[in-house]
Amino acid sequence: MAVPPEPARTAALLRRRDFRRAFVAVVVSDLGDAFQYIALMWFALEAGGPLGLVAVRLADSVPALLFGFHGGAAVLVPIAIAGLMGQLPLAALVAAAFVLTAARSYWAPA
Repeated sequence: MAVPPEPARTAALLRRRDFRRAFVAVVVSDLGDAFQYIALMWFALEAGGPLGLVAVRLADSVPALLFGFHGGAAVLVPIAIAGLMGQLPLAALVAAAFVLTAARSYWAPA
């Protein structure tokens, strides 16, 4: 069975109302995240000048460097191994998505 070219497959997805709604929701959410970051840096600059900006940026980055790699690796390495072995059940993906999002909820609260 021949796979249609990428533009045709993309167009087919965009014709689906449910996909368009999910796509727009993700785009709006990502834009909100980006603007939240810009606002945070702007307020840090206004409140503390360049040193305030550096302090907030470090506070924003250091936890990810200290905890993010280890936590993400602990969750994703078993998923990768199971996938490479062809033994990756949907339940494992659901559990991994839940754990990663739960951890991210502490990192980037709305």
